[in-house]
Amino acid sequence: MALLTIDQAMRVLKCRRGEVNKLLDRGILPCEAKGTRRFIAPDALIAQAVRDAQVRIDAELSKGSSKRANPDHG
Repeated sequence: MALLTIDQAMRVLKCRRGEVNKLLDRGILPCEAKGTRRFIAPDALIAQAVRDAQVRIDAELSKGSSKRANPDHG
């Protein structure tokens, strides 16, 4: 399986380079270093994208349920 660059990771995760670098630095997103460049395995990138989507969806659902619970504030 081909490894992905940070630029490709930015497109998949829809975030900036600095955010991808933070994920790499913290070990949240595993990478393989080749010289001074870091490469990400596609399965790790997909897993991170799914976690990010879950967080966004949960936030939207909780926001929607609070609007329904209190219709005067919407």
